[in-house]
Amino acid sequence: MTPVLSRQLSPAPPAHGDLAVRVIVVDDHAAVREGIRAMLGSELDMEPVAVTATAREALSLAQRARPDVMVLDYHLPDEDGLSLCLRLKSTPAQPATLIYSAFADEHLVALAIIAGADAVMSKACDPAELCDLVRALAGGASRPPAINPAAMEVAASRLDTEDLPIFGMLAHRTPPAEIAATLGMEEPWLTTRRWAMLKRLTAKGSRRTPPVRS
Repeated sequence: MTPVLSRQLSPAPPAHGDLAVRVIVVDDHAAVREGIRAMLGSELDMEPVAVTATAREALSLAQRARPDVMVLDYHLPDEDGLSLCLRLKSTPAQPATLIYSAFADEHLVALAIIAGADAVMSKACDPAELCDLVRALAGGASRPPAINPAAMEVAASRLDTEDLPIFGMLAHRTPPAEIAATLGMEEPWLTTRRWAMLKRLTAKGSRRTPPVRS
């Protein structure tokens, strides 16, 4: 797939006012990107400041535009949305992140927990629900993706033993700094372990990874 360059949508100041929720949309489908942009842009309190198809451009845009919320597809041409989420959560700005996928099942939720996503939502949801969730995340509300015990057990069975405490604390929304302090490790090393956990759960032979199209 040929990467689609991002398109800056609204130079500062935002068209909807300085207090508008600033959103960046990251999706490899042009029609989906433009649909979300149009939907959010029709809301008086939201400003889709940029859209892009790639994780690399998304990181650059996040540094420049300082969005309140980033809506991330799972499948991207250069890096998946979960890896992008973990990268974003490792930056000083740490925007709220929403994994927005057509395949938002328990397996994806387990991955999103490790990546530090603030929420997971299916693309089949009502558009009004997406807008409400973006508003809530921008306001600092906690909407952690829920996971049932059976799915937790399946994910845990794929992880190294030393990573199980990390997974458990992440599932209970323990801040990374607190996890690192509890386990006696530096935060960069914790991030490294989370990368390894994502890799293990998405490797060939795992229970299931999301399909090619999302």
